[in-house]
Amino acid sequence: MNTNERRQRLLELIQQNRSITNEELQLEFNVTKETIRKDLNALSEKGHIIRTFGGAIIRDEYDPSFEQRMTSNLEEKRQIAKEALKHIKAHDIIALDSSSTTFELANLLTDEKELVVLTNSLKVLNVLARLNTVTAISTGGILRKRSLSFQGETVGNAINTYNISKAFISAKALDSENGIMDSNEEEATVKRHMLDKAQDVTLLVDHAKLTHMAHVTVCPAGRVDRIITSTLADAQTVERFRQAKIDVIVVPFGPQGGKA
Repeated sequence: MNTNERRQRLLELIQQNRSITNEELQLEFNVTKETIRKDLNALSEKGHIIRTFGGAIIRDEYDPSFEQRMTSNLEEKRQIAKEALKHIKAHDIIALDSSSTTFELANLLTDEKELVVLTNSLKVLNVLARLNTVTAISTGGILRKRSLSFQGETVGNAINTYNISKAFISAKALDSENGIMDSNEEEATVKRHMLDKAQDVTLLVDHAKLTHMAHVTVCPAGRVDRIITSTLADAQTVERFRQAKIDVIVVPFGPQGGKA
């Protein structure tokens, strides 16, 4: 098997399994760690995969479009958003990132409270446009069509202009060691700006985010004030965060019933 054939077969394996480790690939092809590293780097440069810690994952799994993210664990995200809504008070200046869960939170806002909402999400802006008591502020920037989010230096400048009382963000992945992770460097930068400016930060993550890895670390998990997830989340994982003195709110969802 020559190099091109091996890389094609390697890509097929990742597509079938969605993710794979370096060790699994070494055993499969009986080649050195260095050879696997070169193969993965080549596939990553072509945009077929995303490198992860100790392996690789198919790009669509890492960087789905906004439409794909909207349909993933939708009802769970809506329950998480309902809990997040409890933390928003009248006259708050809040920031929402471009995640599908914060989009669900935006959908719950009404004209009952006067708010200022700063966001880099085109979808969130469209939702806020129907509310009379909400002042919607766009960060501006370069529109990334796949995520329908604004990115670039302009975004950071806009965020740094405002005194944000509360930020609500999500993540592609989360664990106690690698912290809050994203698959897009620009989006990770936006989240960092929100984290730096907000007085209070809430991380909204459905249970699947606690079993994934992503290649960009936004910040340590303890950098946020609280995490909101659901009872579908692994109980041991939730407990590890709590042992690290991180406030975790677990909303009832699915067959498990009550809170963890």
